[in-house]
Amino acid sequence: MVRKAFKLDRTLKALVRAVLPYLVMVTLLAVLLASTVTFRKYLNDYSAGTLQGLFIALIPVMIYLAYQQATIEYEKLKTIEKVKDSLSGELKAIKVSLDQAVKLRGEQISYIPHVDIVTDVMQSVVSSGKFTLLETEIQLELSHVYAVVERARDYLSRMKDFLASPALALSGREKIFASLGMNFWGQVEHLRKVIPKILEKLRKSG
Repeated sequence: MVRKAFKLDRTLKALVRAVLPYLVMVTLLAVLLASTVTFRKYLNDYSAGTLQGLFIALIPVMIYLAYQQATIEYEKLKTIEKVKDSLSGELKAIKVSLDQAVKLRGEQISYIPHVDIVTDVMQSVVSSGKFTLLETEIQLELSHVYAVVERARDYLSRMKDFLASPALALSGREKIFASLGMNFWGQVEHLRKVIPKILEKLRKSG
């Protein structure tokens, strides 16, 4: 309930910021319209009527523009929330998979850890251009997290390829494989630390 209220408060503030310039213009036009009535005796009928007609015509235009801008901003905010929710879901799934891999690390019979790392959501968000809607700081941190994810996937892929290669039986190759494993688990441990932090920032970001 508190989180929903917080989101509603942020949404209202964003909408107010979007329509404020138009509301100021409406107020100014209303003041000018009232002024033409007040000071009509100092203006000829044609000038006063022209100004009044202009101000009366502009006021609904500004109100419509304010409504239009509010609609655009609201749709943008909904898109941002969907993007954050989708990315959060994907990161949570990655974290669960990594935690499970670490839990089973000592029980693995095979050399290769069983890790399911899927980044379809991030790829979709970036390719659609929606990634740029997020705050710059969030973009940078997400980019870092997913770069580490890609490194982990790369090390895992190289481990699989190396294990399938006859080269593993040659002298000294075990050290290379072990090095790949160390690098992979290093990325895993880093991700397990940074993913909860970025999830919290996504939750709190406006």
